[in-house]
Amino acid sequence: MDAERGITLAVEEINAKAGVNVAGTKRPLKLEISDTRDLEPGSRWLKRFCSGKINIEKKANFIVGGPIRSEGALAAMDVLSKHKTVSILSAGVLSPAYNKRIAENYDKYKYCFRTTGSVVR
Repeated sequence: MDAERGITLAVEEINAKAGVNVAGTKRPLKLEISDTRDLEPGSRWLKRFCSGKINIEKKANFIVGGPIRSEGALAAMDVLSKHKTVSILSAGVLSPAYNKRIAENYDKYKYCFRTTGSVVR
């Protein structure tokens, strides 16, 4: 809920200044909040996401916040890269495999970001 409020506030502030500058043109952001239910085991969201339906149906350029679970984020990386959708994870996803995958194939996974650390022994 806090992440949702923060993201909503950021979009409102950006749009109050006419949006973001894209190649010299100001474009407003459109925010769509989705309860992905990606914390549930066997999530239908993950199946829909990994099939590309969420990116294609919603025409998302950015996904901010989730998925929260490491296995969901790792599965989503190929779909995000295929559709050139920027993903900024804001919580969870503590697996070091996330950063390792980006480091090993940066050109493919350059659209994947996270604001949290990882669990390393």
